[in-house]
Amino acid sequence: MDEALAEFLRENLEGLTNMEADLSSLREKGKAVSDDDPELFGRLYRVMHTIAGTAGFLGFDKLGQLGASSELLIAAMKEGDF
Repeated sequence: MDEALAEFLRENLEGLTNMEADLSSLREKGKAVSDDDPELFGRLYRVMHTIAGTAGFLGFDKLGQLGASSELLIAAMKEGDF
């Protein structure tokens, strides 16, 4: 399990770092939603989807639930519902 946890952390560190940069990009544009960059929302969604799925597989239920909730939030942002 320690090796699986280490791999989970390694794989997701890059995704979270990129996610931070994408969220900063949104903030710098001065708006919560950016219609001009749908790929950004795809990247954000994929990071959280990966975290949610892998966390669930590893038995980290609360982290998996947080990831799944984040997926819903990102989808709402993409649709302009947030």
